[in-house]
Amino acid sequence: MIIKIPEEYEDSINTILSITPEAYLVGGYIRDALIGIDNKDADIDIAVNGKYIDSIKEAFEKKKYTVNIDGLKFGVITVYLQDGSNVDIAEFRNESYDSSSRKPNVKQSDNIYDDVSRRDFTITAMAYNLKTKELVDLFNGQRDIKNKIIRAVGNPDERFNEDPLRILRGIRLASKLNFEIEQKTLESMGRNAKKLEKVSGERIRDELIKGLEANPKRFFELLEKSGVLYTLIEELEGAKDLKHDNRHGHYGENLIEHIIDVLD
Repeated sequence: MIIKIPEEYEDSINTILSITPEAYLVGGYIRDALIGIDNKDADIDIAVNGKYIDSIKEAFEKKKYTVNIDGLKFGVITVYLQDGSNVDIAEFRNESYDSSSRKPNVKQSDNIYDDVSRRDFTITAMAYNLKTKELVDLFNGQRDIKNKIIRAVGNPDERFNEDPLRILRGIRLASKLNFEIEQKTLESMGRNAKKLEKVSGERIRDELIKGLEANPKRFFELLEKSGVLYTLIEELEGAKDLKHDNRHGHYGENLIEHIIDVLD
């Protein structure tokens, strides 16, 4: 399989491969490429064995690239390209969470399988070997892309307990891509919606804005269908039980449907 990467990243990728025998493209770029979305302006995320991070940093610095090392203590560096785009290079890792925080306990790993297993949804839990051009797809992300399904990796309750913001991210992805949410994942979103209370208001706001920018009606319909809407905006809960007078050309049979139609 060949995933086309813009030419401006060629030197960066070759620099990384000159240091490490194993480097993987990860994240949303793979998802978008498999869907057929033109993502040429997206930044690139690459995962490598952490023992090579320092050598990779030095190789870029020798080539006069600007390298941000603020995240180096977490195994991440950012390389800035001349066209203004970035390459984020991170070590393979696995993560664990405690019940009181969204902040993961990160541990270095020596393999890509741990790295993809920690991700949220199957359509983003893939890795593309930049040397062999092989795709690592442990959770059938390609199948779910083909079937237009958003599905949590493994047990959805565990994924949303680790980071409740994933609930909103999944709904946003479904609305943006016009995908359906797999039933167990959808039910788990509603079941775990109250855990969003431990997420900062700023992060929730950011996801709501992104959802509005992507597909507002679909986004709010999925929020309502999952039950998450009434956790975020409690004042709307009564609207679902109020019939709406649509004799004058108003939208929606009940008030919540009317509100969502007007929003659209």
